[in-house]
Amino acid sequence: MVINGIRVEMLPGHSTGNACFLTGSAIAYEGTVDTDLNPGLYKLTTQKALQKWVINGVNGGIRFIVELDGADPWTLDYAPGLRLEVISKGQILNPNEEMLDGIGPDAYRHDPKYIDRVTAGHYDVATGKFTVDHEDGSVIELDYAAIVKHLQQPNVGSATMYVYYRNLQNYKIYPRLLDKATAPNIASMVLETEQARPSAEGLARLGRFLLELVKVRSSASAVGHVAGQVPARSAEATWKAVPKTSASLTRKLIPGMTGGNRPSANLRYASGDLLQAGVQDTQGKVIYRVDQMIAVGADARTVKAAHRSLIVAAAQEARRMGQATFKMLGIQANHNARRHFDKLAREVGVPNSGKQFPSSLPMAYPNYEVTLSVDKVLATNVP
Repeated sequence: MVINGIRVEMLPGHSTGNACFLTGSAIAYEGTVDTDLNPGLYKLTTQKALQKWVINGVNGGIRFIVELDGADPWTLDYAPGLRLEVISKGQILNPNEEMLDGIGPDAYRHDPKYIDRVTAGHYDVATGKFTVDHEDGSVIELDYAAIVKHLQQPNVGSATMYVYYRNLQNYKIYPRLLDKATAPNIASMVLETEQARPSAEGLARLGRFLLELVKVRSSASAVGHVAGQVPARSAEATWKAVPKTSASLTRKLIPGMTGGNRPSANLRYASGDLLQAGVQDTQGKVIYRVDQMIAVGADARTVKAAHRSLIVAAAQEARRMGQATFKMLGIQANHNARRHFDKLAREVGVPNSGKQFPSSLPMAYPNYEVTLSVDKVLATNVP
Protein backbone atom coordinates (compact mmCIF):
# COMPACT_ATOMS: atom_id res chain seq x y z
CA MET A 1 0.00 0.00 0.00
CA VAL A 2 1.56 3.27 -1.18
CA ILE A 3 0.65 6.54 0.53
CA ASN A 4 0.31 9.35 -2.01
CA GLY A 5 -1.38 12.06 0.03
CA ILE A 6 -1.79 13.43 3.53
CA ARG A 7 -4.66 15.62 4.68
CA VAL A 8 -4.23 17.57 7.92
CA GLU A 9 -7.14 19.27 9.71
CA MET A 10 -5.85 21.83 12.22
CA LEU A 11 -7.69 22.90 15.36
CA PRO A 12 -8.30 26.67 15.39
CA GLY A 13 -5.70 28.47 17.50
CA HIS A 14 -3.64 25.29 18.05
CA SER A 15 -0.56 23.73 16.48
CA THR A 16 -2.12 20.27 16.63
CA GLY A 17 -4.64 18.57 14.40
CA ASN A 18 -5.88 15.36 12.86
CA ALA A 19 -3.98 13.61 10.08
CA CYS A 20 -5.29 11.27 7.40
CA PHE A 21 -2.82 9.27 5.28
CA LEU A 22 -4.43 8.60 1.90
CA THR A 23 -4.15 5.96 -0.79
CA GLY A 24 -5.89 7.60 -3.73
CA SER A 25 -8.98 9.15 -2.17
CA ALA A 26 -9.34 6.43 0.51
CA ILE A 27 -8.11 6.85 4.09
CA ALA A 28 -5.41 4.28 4.92
CA TYR A 29 -4.34 5.53 8.37
CA GLU A 30 -5.42 8.20 10.83
CA GLY A 31 -3.56 9.97 13.61
CA THR A 32 -2.47 13.33 14.96
CA VAL A 33 0.01 15.95 13.83
CA ASP A 34 1.91 18.79 15.47
CA THR A 35 2.99 21.43 12.93
CA ASP A 36 3.60 25.13 12.27
CA LEU A 37 2.38 24.91 8.67
CA ASN A 38 -0.22 27.39 7.48
CA PRO A 39 -3.28 26.13 5.58
CA GLY A 40 -2.41 25.38 1.96
CA LEU A 41 -1.09 22.77 -0.45
CA TYR A 42 2.46 21.48 -0.23
CA LYS A 43 4.73 18.86 -1.76
CA LEU A 44 6.18 16.41 0.74
CA THR A 45 9.04 13.91 0.52
CA THR A 46 10.50 11.58 3.13
CA GLN A 47 13.99 10.75 4.33
CA LYS A 48 13.28 7.52 6.21
CA ALA A 49 16.86 6.93 7.40
CA LEU A 50 16.79 10.30 9.16
CA GLN A 51 13.08 10.06 10.01
CA LYS A 52 12.64 13.46 8.41
CA TRP A 53 9.83 15.09 6.44
CA VAL A 54 10.95 17.49 3.69
CA ILE A 55 8.36 20.09 2.71
CA ASN A 56 9.19 21.79 -0.59
CA GLY A 57 9.20 25.57 -0.65
CA VAL A 58 9.28 25.93 3.15
CA ASN A 59 12.28 27.23 5.07
CA GLY A 60 13.76 25.17 7.89
CA GLY A 61 12.43 25.21 11.44
CA ILE A 62 8.90 24.05 10.60
CA ARG A 63 7.59 21.29 12.86
CA PHE A 64 5.82 18.32 11.30
CA ILE A 65 5.51 15.51 13.85
CA VAL A 66 3.05 12.69 13.14
CA GLU A 67 1.70 9.88 15.31
CA LEU A 68 -0.52 7.29 13.61
CA ASP A 69 -3.02 4.90 15.15
CA GLY A 70 -1.67 1.36 14.74
CA ALA A 71 1.20 2.18 12.40
CA ASP A 72 4.73 3.62 12.40
CA PRO A 73 4.88 6.32 9.70
CA TRP A 74 8.53 5.47 8.98
CA THR A 75 7.70 1.89 7.99
CA LEU A 76 5.16 2.86 5.34
CA ASP A 77 5.71 3.13 1.57
CA TYR A 78 5.32 6.60 0.08
CA ALA A 79 4.94 7.92 -3.46
CA PRO A 80 7.98 9.94 -4.64
CA GLY A 81 6.03 13.18 -4.28
CA LEU A 82 3.25 13.35 -1.70
CA ARG A 83 0.58 16.01 -1.71
CA LEU A 84 0.06 17.57 1.69
CA GLU A 85 -3.20 19.46 2.20
CA VAL A 86 -3.51 21.52 5.38
CA ILE A 87 -6.96 22.89 6.23
CA SER A 88 -8.53 24.52 9.28
CA LYS A 89 -11.06 22.50 11.25
CA GLY A 90 -14.56 23.43 10.16
CA GLN A 91 -13.38 24.43 6.69
CA ILE A 92 -15.98 23.02 4.34
CA LEU A 93 -14.64 20.70 1.66
CA ASN A 94 -16.51 21.02 -1.60
CA PRO A 95 -18.70 17.89 -2.04
CA ASN A 96 -18.60 18.45 -5.80
CA GLU A 97 -14.84 17.89 -5.92
CA GLU A 98 -13.08 14.54 -6.13
CA MET A 99 -9.37 14.71 -5.33
CA LEU A 100 -7.22 12.91 -7.91
CA ASP A 101 -3.92 11.09 -7.51
CA GLY A 102 -1.85 12.88 -10.15
CA ILE A 103 0.88 15.30 -9.08
CA GLY A 104 2.92 17.72 -11.22
CA PRO A 105 2.18 20.33 -13.92
CA ASP A 106 1.68 17.72 -16.68
CA ALA A 107 -0.29 15.12 -14.73
CA TYR A 108 -3.56 15.44 -16.70
CA ARG A 109 -2.60 17.64 -19.65
CA HIS A 110 -3.50 14.96 -22.19
CA ASP A 111 -6.77 13.88 -20.57
CA PRO A 112 -9.73 14.77 -22.86
CA LYS A 113 -11.53 16.24 -19.81
CA TYR A 114 -8.69 18.53 -18.73
CA ILE A 115 -9.88 22.11 -18.29
CA ASP A 116 -7.07 23.70 -20.35
CA ARG A 117 -8.02 21.94 -23.58
CA VAL A 118 -9.83 25.00 -24.90
CA THR A 119 -10.52 26.50 -28.32
CA ALA A 120 -11.66 30.04 -27.45
CA GLY A 121 -12.49 32.39 -24.60
CA HIS A 122 -15.00 35.17 -23.93
CA TYR A 123 -14.88 38.04 -21.44
CA ASP A 124 -17.89 40.30 -20.84
CA VAL A 125 -16.38 43.65 -19.89
CA ALA A 126 -19.50 44.89 -18.12
CA THR A 127 -20.07 41.88 -15.85
CA GLY A 128 -16.60 40.33 -15.61
CA LYS A 129 -18.00 36.97 -16.71
CA PHE A 130 -15.27 34.79 -18.22
CA THR A 131 -16.06 31.62 -20.15
CA VAL A 132 -14.00 29.23 -22.23
CA ASP A 133 -15.02 26.90 -25.03
CA HIS A 134 -13.74 23.40 -24.29
CA GLU A 135 -12.68 21.28 -27.24
CA ASP A 136 -15.49 18.81 -26.41
CA GLY A 137 -18.05 21.53 -27.26
CA SER A 138 -18.99 22.56 -23.72
CA VAL A 139 -18.79 26.12 -22.36
CA ILE A 140 -17.30 26.56 -18.87
CA GLU A 141 -17.39 29.65 -16.65
CA LEU A 142 -14.23 30.36 -14.64
CA ASP A 143 -13.46 32.71 -11.75
CA TYR A 144 -11.60 35.40 -13.67
CA ALA A 145 -10.71 37.54 -10.63
CA ALA A 146 -9.24 34.57 -8.77
CA ILE A 147 -7.13 33.56 -11.78
CA VAL A 148 -5.81 37.11 -12.19
CA LYS A 149 -4.96 37.35 -8.50
CA HIS A 150 -3.01 34.11 -8.55
CA LEU A 151 -1.16 34.94 -11.79
CA GLN A 152 -0.14 38.35 -10.46
CA GLN A 153 0.63 37.19 -6.91
CA PRO A 154 1.53 33.49 -6.95
CA ASN A 155 1.65 31.75 -3.59
CA VAL A 156 5.25 31.28 -2.51
CA GLY A 157 5.96 27.80 -1.21
CA SER A 158 2.83 26.03 -2.40
CA ALA A 159 3.23 27.05 -6.05
CA THR A 160 5.40 23.98 -6.73
CA MET A 161 2.71 21.60 -5.47
CA TYR A 162 0.39 20.72 -8.34
CA VAL A 163 -2.62 18.60 -7.39
CA TYR A 164 -5.89 18.07 -9.20
CA TYR A 165 -9.57 17.42 -8.66
CA ARG A 166 -12.52 16.37 -10.77
CA ASN A 167 -15.56 18.64 -10.75
CA LEU A 168 -18.45 16.23 -10.20
CA GLN A 169 -20.92 18.60 -11.88
CA ASN A 170 -19.22 18.93 -15.27
CA TYR A 171 -16.62 16.11 -14.84
CA LYS A 172 -13.78 18.35 -16.00
CA ILE A 173 -10.38 18.00 -14.36
CA TYR A 174 -9.00 21.17 -12.75
CA PRO A 175 -5.62 21.99 -11.20
CA ARG A 176 -5.89 23.31 -7.66
CA LEU A 177 -3.36 25.97 -8.67
CA LEU A 178 -4.20 27.35 -12.11
CA ASP A 179 -1.08 29.02 -13.48
CA LYS A 180 1.17 29.16 -16.55
CA ALA A 181 2.50 25.67 -15.81
CA THR A 182 -0.76 23.78 -15.31
CA ALA A 183 -3.05 25.77 -17.63
CA PRO A 184 -0.96 27.78 -20.11
CA ASN A 185 -3.88 28.35 -22.49
CA ILE A 186 -6.21 29.81 -19.87
CA ALA A 187 -3.38 31.76 -18.22
CA SER A 188 -2.42 33.27 -21.59
CA MET A 189 -6.07 34.18 -22.27
CA VAL A 190 -6.42 35.95 -18.94
CA LEU A 191 -3.15 37.87 -19.26
CA GLU A 192 -4.08 38.98 -22.78
CA THR A 193 -7.51 40.06 -21.54
CA GLU A 194 -5.91 42.07 -18.75
CA GLN A 195 -3.90 43.97 -21.38
CA ALA A 196 -7.03 44.90 -23.33
CA ARG A 197 -9.45 45.34 -20.44
CA PRO A 198 -8.66 48.92 -19.28
CA SER A 199 -9.47 50.56 -22.62
CA ALA A 200 -12.43 48.23 -23.16
CA GLU A 201 -14.00 49.22 -19.83
CA GLY A 202 -14.21 52.84 -20.96
CA LEU A 203 -16.07 51.82 -24.11
CA ALA A 204 -18.34 49.49 -22.15
CA ARG A 205 -19.97 52.49 -20.47
CA LEU A 206 -21.57 53.26 -23.83
CA GLY A 207 -22.88 49.78 -24.54
CA ARG A 208 -22.16 46.07 -24.24
CA PHE A 209 -18.56 45.27 -25.02
CA LEU A 210 -16.95 41.82 -25.17
CA LEU A 211 -13.38 40.61 -25.54
CA GLU A 212 -13.13 37.44 -27.60
CA LEU A 213 -9.99 35.32 -27.09
CA VAL A 214 -8.89 33.70 -30.33
CA LYS A 215 -5.93 31.45 -31.04
CA VAL A 216 -3.47 33.05 -33.45
CA ARG A 217 -0.65 30.48 -33.38
CA SER A 218 -0.26 26.86 -32.30
CA SER A 219 2.88 24.92 -31.49
CA ALA A 220 4.30 22.62 -34.12
CA SER A 221 3.55 19.68 -31.85
CA ALA A 222 -0.17 20.35 -32.10
CA VAL A 223 -0.24 20.44 -35.91
CA GLY A 224 -1.94 17.46 -37.47
CA HIS A 225 -3.78 16.44 -34.32
CA VAL A 226 -6.76 14.24 -35.13
CA ALA A 227 -9.43 12.66 -32.96
CA GLY A 228 -8.12 9.77 -30.91
CA GLN A 229 -4.53 10.99 -30.87
CA VAL A 230 -2.91 12.79 -27.96
CA PRO A 231 -0.93 15.89 -28.98
CA ALA A 232 2.39 16.43 -27.25
CA ARG A 233 1.92 19.51 -25.08
CA SER A 234 -0.70 21.17 -27.28
CA ALA A 235 -1.04 24.13 -24.93
CA GLU A 236 1.61 26.30 -26.59
CA ALA A 237 -0.85 28.69 -28.21
CA THR A 238 -0.78 32.46 -28.44
CA TRP A 239 -4.10 34.14 -27.73
CA LYS A 240 -5.35 37.53 -28.87
CA ALA A 241 -8.16 39.60 -27.38
CA VAL A 242 -10.47 40.77 -30.18
CA PRO A 243 -13.02 43.46 -29.23
CA LYS A 244 -16.62 42.65 -30.08
CA THR A 245 -19.46 45.11 -29.73
CA SER A 246 -22.50 46.34 -31.62
CA ALA A 247 -21.90 47.75 -35.09
CA SER A 248 -23.83 50.92 -34.28
CA LEU A 249 -21.75 51.59 -31.16
CA THR A 250 -18.52 51.11 -33.12
CA ARG A 251 -19.60 53.69 -35.68
CA LYS A 252 -20.35 56.19 -32.92
CA LEU A 253 -16.97 55.65 -31.30
CA ILE A 254 -14.75 55.99 -34.40
CA PRO A 255 -14.37 59.48 -35.91
CA GLY A 256 -14.69 59.43 -39.67
CA MET A 257 -17.63 57.05 -39.80
CA THR A 258 -21.21 57.93 -40.72
CA GLY A 259 -24.44 56.36 -39.48
CA GLY A 260 -27.85 55.61 -40.99
CA ASN A 261 -28.92 52.63 -43.09
CA ARG A 262 -25.96 53.06 -45.46
CA PRO A 263 -23.01 54.06 -43.29
CA SER A 264 -19.50 54.65 -44.58
CA ALA A 265 -15.95 55.11 -43.34
CA ASN A 266 -13.21 57.46 -44.47
CA LEU A 267 -10.34 56.72 -42.08
CA ARG A 268 -6.72 57.72 -42.62
CA TYR A 269 -4.08 57.47 -39.91
CA ALA A 270 -0.46 58.54 -39.58
CA SER A 271 0.45 54.87 -39.16
CA GLY A 272 -0.58 54.29 -42.79
CA ASP A 273 -3.68 52.33 -41.82
CA LEU A 274 -6.80 53.40 -43.68
CA LEU A 275 -10.32 52.42 -44.67
CA GLN A 276 -12.45 53.93 -47.41
CA ALA A 277 -15.63 51.90 -47.67
CA GLY A 278 -19.39 52.09 -47.42
CA VAL A 279 -22.75 50.31 -47.71
CA GLN A 280 -24.56 50.91 -51.00
CA ASP A 281 -27.87 50.04 -52.66
CA THR A 282 -27.26 49.15 -56.29
CA GLN A 283 -30.35 48.30 -58.31
CA GLY A 284 -32.15 47.09 -55.21
CA LYS A 285 -29.25 44.92 -54.02
CA VAL A 286 -27.10 45.68 -50.98
CA ILE A 287 -23.37 45.89 -51.59
CA TYR A 288 -20.62 46.60 -49.11
CA ARG A 289 -17.95 48.29 -51.22
CA VAL A 290 -14.35 48.51 -50.02
CA ASP A 291 -12.31 51.01 -52.06
CA GLN A 292 -9.18 50.98 -49.89
CA MET A 293 -8.14 49.13 -46.76
CA ILE A 294 -4.79 48.83 -44.98
CA ALA A 295 -4.65 47.37 -41.47
CA VAL A 296 -1.09 46.46 -40.56
CA GLY A 297 0.11 49.35 -38.37
CA ALA A 298 -0.63 50.84 -34.96
CA ASP A 299 -4.24 51.65 -35.90
CA ALA A 300 -5.04 48.25 -37.42
CA ARG A 301 -7.50 47.33 -34.66
CA THR A 302 -9.54 50.49 -35.26
CA VAL A 303 -9.65 49.88 -39.00
CA LYS A 304 -10.67 46.25 -38.52
CA ALA A 305 -13.37 47.22 -36.03
CA ALA A 306 -14.77 49.78 -38.48
CA HIS A 307 -14.63 47.21 -41.29
CA ARG A 308 -16.54 44.67 -39.17
CA SER A 309 -19.17 47.24 -38.23
CA LEU A 310 -19.83 48.07 -41.89
CA ILE A 311 -20.18 44.39 -42.78
CA VAL A 312 -22.83 44.10 -40.04
CA ALA A 313 -24.49 47.31 -41.25
CA ALA A 314 -24.74 45.85 -44.75
CA ALA A 315 -26.33 42.69 -43.33
CA GLN A 316 -28.81 44.78 -41.34
CA GLU A 317 -29.75 46.77 -44.44
CA ALA A 318 -30.10 43.59 -46.50
CA ARG A 319 -32.42 42.11 -43.88
CA ARG A 320 -34.48 45.32 -43.83
CA MET A 321 -34.90 44.91 -47.60
CA GLY A 322 -35.86 41.22 -47.26
CA GLN A 323 -32.64 39.79 -48.69
CA ALA A 324 -30.90 36.67 -47.35
CA THR A 325 -27.47 37.56 -48.76
CA PHE A 326 -25.48 40.59 -49.83
CA LYS A 327 -22.28 41.25 -51.77
CA MET A 328 -18.93 42.50 -50.52
CA LEU A 329 -16.98 44.14 -53.34
CA GLY A 330 -13.29 45.00 -53.21
CA ILE A 331 -12.02 47.60 -55.68
CA GLN A 332 -8.62 46.72 -57.16
CA ALA A 333 -8.24 43.87 -54.69
CA ASN A 334 -4.73 42.46 -54.41
CA HIS A 335 -3.87 38.91 -53.36
CA ASN A 336 -4.15 39.66 -49.62
CA ALA A 337 -7.53 41.34 -50.07
CA ARG A 338 -8.91 38.43 -52.10
CA ARG A 339 -7.67 35.99 -49.49
CA HIS A 340 -9.40 38.03 -46.77
CA PHE A 341 -12.64 38.13 -48.78
CA ASP A 342 -12.53 34.36 -49.36
CA LYS A 343 -11.96 33.76 -45.65
CA LEU A 344 -15.03 35.83 -44.76
CA ALA A 345 -17.06 33.93 -47.36
CA ARG A 346 -16.08 30.63 -45.72
CA GLU A 347 -16.86 31.88 -42.20
CA VAL A 348 -20.00 34.01 -42.66
CA GLY A 349 -21.03 33.62 -46.26
CA VAL A 350 -21.13 31.36 -49.27
CA PRO A 351 -17.84 29.46 -49.63
CA ASN A 352 -16.16 29.65 -53.05
CA SER A 353 -18.46 32.49 -54.11
CA GLY A 354 -15.57 34.75 -55.13
CA LYS A 355 -15.82 36.41 -58.54
CA GLN A 356 -13.25 38.53 -60.31
CA PHE A 357 -14.11 41.57 -62.48
CA PRO A 358 -11.79 43.71 -64.58
CA SER A 359 -10.92 47.11 -63.13
CA SER A 360 -11.77 50.24 -65.08
CA LEU A 361 -8.17 51.38 -64.66
CA PRO A 362 -5.36 50.00 -66.85
CA MET A 363 -2.64 47.86 -65.21
CA ALA A 364 -4.65 47.67 -61.97
CA TYR A 365 -5.67 44.75 -59.82
CA PRO A 366 -9.10 43.35 -60.72
CA ASN A 367 -12.15 43.96 -58.56
CA TYR A 368 -13.26 41.04 -56.41
CA GLU A 369 -16.68 40.10 -54.99
CA VAL A 370 -17.96 37.50 -52.54
CA THR A 371 -21.44 36.66 -51.23
CA LEU A 372 -22.08 36.94 -47.48
CA SER A 373 -24.99 35.55 -45.46
CA VAL A 374 -27.23 37.98 -43.57
CA ASP A 375 -27.97 35.52 -40.77
CA LYS A 376 -24.35 34.44 -40.29
CA VAL A 377 -23.05 38.01 -40.19
CA LEU A 378 -25.71 39.21 -37.77
CA ALA A 379 -24.92 36.29 -35.46
CA THR A 380 -21.50 37.91 -34.87
CA ASN A 381 -23.03 41.19 -33.68
CA VAL A 382 -23.53 41.96 -30.00
CA PRO A 383 -27.18 43.00 -29.38
